[in-house]
Amino acid sequence: MARHLAIVFLLVVLAVSVAPSRYAMADGSCAAIRVGGADLWYPYAFRDADSNEARGIAYDLIRWIGNELQVPVVFGERVPWARTEMLFDHGDLDVIAGVYNGSERWEGRGFLTIPFAEDKVSVFVKKGEEFPFSAPEDLNGRLGAALLGARWGARFERHRSKLPLQEVQKHEQVLRMILRDRVDYGVLPYFTGKYWASQLTGGDRLTALDTPISINPVHFVIARGSPCAGLLRRINGLITKARETGVLDGIVSMHTPVS
Repeated sequence: MARHLAIVFLLVVLAVSVAPSRYAMADGSCAAIRVGGADLWYPYAFRDADSNEARGIAYDLIRWIGNELQVPVVFGERVPWARTEMLFDHGDLDVIAGVYNGSERWEGRGFLTIPFAEDKVSVFVKKGEEFPFSAPEDLNGRLGAALLGARWGARFERHRSKLPLQEVQKHEQVLRMILRDRVDYGVLPYFTGKYWASQLTGGDRLTALDTPISINPVHFVIARGSPCAGLLRRINGLITKARETGVLDGIVSMHTPVS
C-alpha cells in the first residue's frame, strides 16, 4: 500500500509543469533547472511518442528533485545528442539528465552528481547464434554494429579500435543489421536493446548474451557555469533521500517491466 501511495504522489508531482520567464535570479542563483538529455534511452530518458513529453527514470527523478528544491524544471526541445552537448557547453542547459561516469569526458565542462542508477550494456545477437563471451577480446573476428559516438565503458573502449564495427545513428538500426545478417552482433544498453527487439520482432528473434560488456553508473551532470551548479550538494542529498525513502524505487517501477 505504501508503494502505491508513493507512486500516486509521484504522478501528481511529475504532472506539474511550470514555465518561468527567467532562469537566474538577480543574485545569480538558480531560478529554474533547464534540462536536456537523450530521447530514446529506455528506461532512463526518452520522449513519449504521442505527446513528446520527457519521460523515464532520469527525467522523472529530476522533476521530483526540482519539486523538493522548489525550483521549476524546464525541459529543452528534442534535439540530437550532439546538439544537447553543444547547448550544455554554451550555457543553454543546466543539467543533462542521464550520463555515464566518464569523468574525463565532463572534466572542465560540468559536475557529476552521485549515481542514481546503473545501466548494463550488452551484446545482442540472433537467437540460435549465441557465442561464448566474457570480454571484448571475444568479439575479435566478428563484424559488429554500435551507435555512432557512444561509449560503453573503459575496457571496451580500449579494445574498440581492434574491432570491425559499423557505426549507425539509431538503436533500431543496430538490431536491423543483425536481423538482415549484415553484422554478427550489436552493442546496445540492455533495456534499450530489449525494447527495440520487442518493437521489431516481438522479442522472439533477438537476445542479449549473458555477460554484459559493462555496467555503468548513471548520473546527472550540471554545467560548470550554470547558476544551478551551487545546488550540487543539495541534489546529491536528494538523490540519497529518494533512494532511502523508496521514491527512486517508485520511479524505477513505473518504467521497468515487472520481473
